[in-house]
Amino acid sequence: LSIIMDTLEKWFRDNGGYLHPSVQLAQDAEHGSHFRATASIEPGTHVLTVPHNLAMSNLNAQVDDNFPVFKIHAQQFTVQSLGYFYLMAQWLNKDKSFWKPYLDTLPSPERGFETPMFYGEDDRQWLEGTDLHASVLGREAAWKKYWEDGVQVMQSAGMDVKNYTWLPKYGTFNIMLHGEYTEFLFKWAATVYSSRSFNGSTVTPQDSQSWTAYKHTPNGTETVLLNQNDYPEDWKTFSVLFPGMDIGNHNPNAHVKWAYDPDSFSLTISEEVQSGSQIYNNYGPKSSEELLMGYGFCAPNNPYDGLLLAMRPPPPPLQQMLSITHPQYFKTTGEWNSEAATFRLLRAKLQETSNASPFDQAWGCVPAPLAELFCYVVQLERGVDVAPIEDAEEYLYQGDGKRYLPRIALYIMIRSK
Repeated sequence: LSIIMDTLEKWFRDNGGYLHPSVQLAQDAEHGSHFRATASIEPGTHVLTVPHNLAMSNLNAQVDDNFPVFKIHAQQFTVQSLGYFYLMAQWLNKDKSFWKPYLDTLPSPERGFETPMFYGEDDRQWLEGTDLHASVLGREAAWKKYWEDGVQVMQSAGMDVKNYTWLPKYGTFNIMLHGEYTEFLFKWAATVYSSRSFNGSTVTPQDSQSWTAYKHTPNGTETVLLNQNDYPEDWKTFSVLFPGMDIGNHNPNAHVKWAYDPDSFSLTISEEVQSGSQIYNNYGPKSSEELLMGYGFCAPNNPYDGLLLAMRPPPPPLQQMLSITHPQYFKTTGEWNSEAATFRLLRAKLQETSNASPFDQAWGCVPAPLAELFCYVVQLERGVDVAPIEDAEEYLYQGDGKRYLPRIALYIMIRSK
């Protein structure tokens, strides 16, 4: 394991990455890949910088001459699936891949992940009746559609797709017997992204209309500018893998700062770390359901525990309006996307010493976008003219929308059971 991490560190530094001298890239059976301090580190210390040329995303796929199908037919994929298929291609051609040292540190496809997406039927039955189960089914259906459509594009371009798998062709036993560990490869690639990626805003310049795509060749790395105006709006939100940045294990109490520079992504710790201790990253407050769905584990005594509530398809008249005002809740096919309309509700813990009223404390646990969607449903059922709400929090908690809150609360209670 140390050889794998040493190789990653050398590759990382050789390509412009920065790692603090007192930070070690470590890996073991208990913690997986992680950061560890070899000496005490003071608060405010800059510990890691990942240059954009090390990142992997759909941008690389669009300029890679080794895989012309992705370059020529990029927009026949979705922006998400293009990233997944490109990762699959890198894995299947790992020995020639620029990212080989990084790929070697990832859980392999044959090992898979501990997330519900890899559960067998016996394990999945324990999720039945929960919103998490609905989220799993919704994500699985979306991923399978991405795979089916992507494979069709690749086949039409004359590419051999036999190893770009969704399900084992001959059954798990025979695949293992013949050494073909490519089963569930698409599901593996999608899970790598869902569990380790960062928002594409990290590589989107604030003062430019172009993305910088990095093209890795035997003669070095070239940059190619991709004009954002050449892409539809839904292509401007995507995920990026940052080798090195994703090594830090999650701790919701870790105090860290992320810095987005024009050509790099950096991590600074805001509290002292003792020698020999693990250095954690903080990927934001996540409920137990989110942790299980995204990473395959739950944290005991999670201060951000709550539940995930997936909004079911609203009535057709309401969907017609929402498809225009809230397109993020719909698939590219025009269907309602329950996964995109899944919200995290914190468990309300009213505090008498708080300056906030019990009303504000309770509704502060409900995401305003969720309350807004339920408000439209209530208005529709009461025969009120439904119009887009400009400021949901102000309208619902301070304005005329307060009258709908009791009914909204009832809907939330029913859906949360």
